[in-house]
Amino acid sequence: MIPLDGARYTVIDLSPEQIARNSYAHDKLVGDIHDFDFAHRSFDAAVFWDVLEHLPRPIAAVENVAQALEPGGLMIIKGPLNRSVKGLVTKWTPFWVHVAFHRYVRGSKNAGKPGYAPFPTALVKGSDPDQLQAELQRRGFKIALFDTYISSHVAAFKRRLPLAYALYECAAAVIRGVTAGRYGQRESDFILVASRSR
Repeated sequence: MIPLDGARYTVIDLSPEQIARNSYAHDKLVGDIHDFDFAHRSFDAAVFWDVLEHLPRPIAAVENVAQALEPGGLMIIKGPLNRSVKGLVTKWTPFWVHVAFHRYVRGSKNAGKPGYAPFPTALVKGSDPDQLQAELQRRGFKIALFDTYISSHVAAFKRRLPLAYALYECAAAVIRGVTAGRYGQRESDFILVASRSR
């Protein structure tokens, strides 16, 4: 998702099938990112791209990877906003709904098969960007960028199923009204970039 000339990519995943399908990594590690021992490895940047929402302990994963970051290294995190309509729907619908969405709305014929998205989602508190920013700052990181936006998944939903999307928008408006804007925001995803102190 972040192509850089001359970069050497290392990926880690619990799924051997997902690792086997990876076509860009130089180093492929099968393991649990919560407590994987990176030993002698160090990195200039760590990228969690749609990862933390799937983990039961996202802060532990960030903390573990942060230890392998070089001073001045970047932590790049992208994921869904837990309190958005997309986040709420993702958290509270059964996994088969996610598979159906990927298969019939996004057109992914392998959706839900081993090594293919979607993956079970936890969306626990530690994956929320407010808490992530606070935890990173507490660990000496400086927030370089934070932004929210409407994801391509939501845009595809609007394009392919306009009537269902209209219902989605109505639900969002009701949720925003009932919760005084705390839940149901239109933006569905966030990007967060933090730099480790030197």
